[in-house]
Amino acid sequence: MQRKIFIASGAATLLGGCAHRTSSARFADVAKGGAPLRAAFNRDLNKVRIVMLVSPT
Repeated sequence: MQRKIFIASGAATLLGGCAHRTSSARFADVAKGGAPLRAAFNRDLNKVRIVMLVSPT
């Protein structure tokens, strides 16, 4: 009995994690110097901000 509940809850967890979620996040292209991005970053003083460096390698 407990094994069936365990398997069912595990399957539900896996299937629930595969749900497609849409995001309203906006990403900006950073031009040389990044002036528009820097201005937007500095304008949002009271919001949570994340700086992420991404490399293809």
